[in-house]
Amino acid sequence: MTLRSIGAMLLAAVFSFSLVAQDNCPFERTAHLEAELKLGPAQGCGGVSYQVGGVSVSTVRDGCPLFSIYTPPHDIAVRSTSRTMIQCLSLQPITKVIFSCAQDWFLIFPIGSSCSFVQQLNVGTVPVLVSQPCPEHVGA
Repeated sequence: MTLRSIGAMLLAAVFSFSLVAQDNCPFERTAHLEAELKLGPAQGCGGVSYQVGGVSVSTVRDGCPLFSIYTPPHDIAVRSTSRTMIQCLSLQPITKVIFSCAQDWFLIFPIGSSCSFVQQLNVGTVPVLVSQPCPEHVGA
């Protein structure tokens, strides 16, 4: 081997390492997560208890959650062995719904209670992602 061919091989090796160093492919793919519904602690909606003579009538105390949080189906980025990257297509809201107990009446007599909607809030977002191949290198 001549000195010129060794120099050319070293130059080619340095150039190829610089191309690898410029690779901006993150090697990521998407993993799908299902929808999730979390209920907050239950608040005891008052039951009714009547006693007339020797007869006792009562209703069950309903449990109403203080809130619920709904996270829609979405994707997360995970490592990949393929030359892929992720792209965000959209964002979906995470929804929190707040409830309260409402007394049910018959004329002037309370006959039970029910869980009623108070407020809906968007408390965050989750991404909808898609995997796609990384762009090829220029000169590779």
